Amino acid sequence: AAIGASFLATARFLRAATPEGHFLDRKEIAPGAVMERDDGSPLTLGERRALARRPTRTNIDRLMRDPHPMVAKILLQNPRITQDDIVRMAAFRPANPQVVVEIAKAWSHHARIRRTIILNPGTPPAVSVPLLPLLVRPELAEVKLARDLPAVVRATAGELWELRPPMAPHEPPALPH
Repeated sequence: AAIGASFLATARFLRAATPEGHFLDRKEIAPGAVMERDDGSPLTLGERRALARRPTRTNIDRLMRDPHPMVAKILLQNPRITQDDIVRMAAFRPANPQVVVEIAKAWSHHARIRRTIILNPGTPPAVSVPLLPLLVRPELAEVKLARDLPAVVRATAGELWELRPPMAPHEPPALPH
């Protein structure tokens, strides 16, 4: 009924509802690897946060998998972390929704990272749907056809793809000889 009445935003919102509740209300926690000491005991949250403030290259690779959003937030603010690191972090599967939210808050202004966040099936729709209008038409087509993404994300990408007109073929101007 919402689609028939051209209430596209309402239709998107209703599509995200399931018998268990709305996608926005789910609290799914993905398992993550906590760094360990040499003796095999896990590091405390405070120790992991301290490592994230001044990490070595080896520790950056290990901290990127940390499941706690506070560690991720500190790591994302570190000047030693590169865009390639963030792309790898955003592409981890299964995705930790809380960590993906921190990545989206800090780094979604980069097109590569934004695309990686959206194409990760573990990204909550509450994070990926608001980023969809920032994609260009070919990227929207890719999201629309990705079968491993939630239906609400694919449907929203399809709607945005239809609203964006295709670019007219550009022919270079004729050069005088």
